[in-house]
Amino acid sequence: MAGVVFLGRWFISGIFIILAVSSFFHLEEVNNEFLQTLSVWQMSSSNLPGVQEVLSFMEDFGRWFVLVGVVIELVGALAIFLQFHVKIGATLLLSYLFFTTLFHQPFWFFEGPLLARSFVLFMKNFAIVGGLMLILAERRSAGVHITSS
Repeated sequence: MAGVVFLGRWFISGIFIILAVSSFFHLEEVNNEFLQTLSVWQMSSSNLPGVQEVLSFMEDFGRWFVLVGVVIELVGALAIFLQFHVKIGATLLLSYLFFTTLFHQPFWFFEGPLLARSFVLFMKNFAIVGGLMLILAERRSAGVHITSS
């Protein structure tokens, strides 16, 4: 069972390590994607009070949001991968993924094939959130992994 836990942690942290390293070397493209998603939010929520001010703030500090996100993603993934403060790493990734999924996969703004694609990506990310929640729920006792009931 310990091997399954190790592989599960390795797989779930591996995707974040790969994405963080890739994002770091392509910060400009990641920032452009952030701004593109921001424009979808701006067009789709123009009649919601207060939302435009928040989106404007996010636009002004977009590069910092992207950079902080990459750092959180890398630190959290390495913590899980290296089995050093695993719960802190899982919490960082859970928080990161929860908010980035809500921001980057707003399927409720779309129709047709774009709705379906965005919804599948949204649900895929929440499946990963579920895996991170399992890591948080995991207990250790004398080096043996015990699942909570």
